[in-house]
Amino acid sequence: MHTYPPPPVTFVRGEGSYLFDADGKRYLDFLSGLAVTSLGHAHPAVRAALHEQAGTLLHVSNLFGTTVGPAVAGAASSSATRAPRPTSAPSSWPASGRDRAATRW
Repeated sequence: MHTYPPPPVTFVRGEGSYLFDADGKRYLDFLSGLAVTSLGHAHPAVRAALHEQAGTLLHVSNLFGTTVGPAVAGAASSSATRAPRPTSAPSSWPASGRDRAATRW
């Protein structure tokens, strides 16, 4: 199934907010994935943490427990309670222009 057209460029590496093609041309990554948005590509601390974690487990389904799961959940919960709250944000954001008409602001 051909869902997308052929990619206009192929990236071979990333650094911070930038991606690089095979010729070394640098691109600002405006379409990064979720974690990349806040952490950047190839962040040294993230790389080190992944390297350490890869020595034990990379992914376990949410149907099972892990020894680090409760600590990670606690840290995430603690971070969420300290995060600043928006003062004038809508209660929900439309997923597309089509949804905009049905969304209450």
